[in-house]
Amino acid sequence: MANAARPEPGAFSVERSVALLSRPRDGAARAQGLSALRTLRLAAPEVVRDVGDPGSLAYVRVVGGELRIGSLTRHADLVGSATGGQFAILRDVGRVLGDRAARGSATIGGVLCEADPAGVMAVVLVALRASMIIRSQHGARTVPARDFRRGPHVTAVESGELLTEIRIPTGPGGSAYEKTDPLPGGCPATGAAASIRLDCDIVAAAGLGLIPAAAPRLGAAQAERFLVGSPAAQLTFQLAGQIAAGDCECSADGRGMASDTKCMAARLTARALRRALLRARGTGTR
Repeated sequence: MANAARPEPGAFSVERSVALLSRPRDGAARAQGLSALRTLRLAAPEVVRDVGDPGSLAYVRVVGGELRIGSLTRHADLVGSATGGQFAILRDVGRVLGDRAARGSATIGGVLCEADPAGVMAVVLVALRASMIIRSQHGARTVPARDFRRGPHVTAVESGELLTEIRIPTGPGGSAYEKTDPLPGGCPATGAAASIRLDCDIVAAAGLGLIPAAAPRLGAAQAERFLVGSPAAQLTFQLAGQIAAGDCECSADGRGMASDTKCMAARLTARALRRALLRARGTGTR
């Protein structure tokens, strides 16, 4: 039986934490997202390093055309800093992400590294075209949000590494998140995240994500490619939703088509795109 996990003392710094994570240990585990993994008995580390210092990795700021979010930023602080239509999706998520106590204590880095298949934030960051900054003793590397989660409770963060920052490109646009209750035996998609940028009435850029990740992909790249260059119109969004639904393992009828009563991906995607469009145009604030 492994010894009980014990915290190591010492002043916090990213460099020291990375060095501690780099030490070879039996049962080594990532420091971020560890609480949930231990609860699920997916990790049993011998030594635990607390990186919960609220200072150097807890921030939300705009730098060089990017919104930069420190990995120890609390969800409540992130949602509270969301302004404008482009990041309205963060307010949407704040309404459904756990209770008030959870939002006040959970950090964005911890939730992302937990890699819950039904986690909302990872898919929202995919829709916002975010990038993850991962540090080690050898320097920093950048991983696109859609490549960060490798599977249930598995991420791109390797042994000896630490997720330190999330970066989201800024600019005019709108975003939204839509959810529904799961249907027994139906489509695995219970939520859709969307972001959109316009060039007059043409879609200049788009980001989409389906929840849960077991849907089975985080994003909907084919639907994104369809949207770019298309008119920002209801029919376009309906077609994009149908394409996104092709990434879901939905129940199918005898003709091989997903049942409209069971496949929610198409409708959720179209609804999220419609709200994102209203926000991009400055006419939708809810």
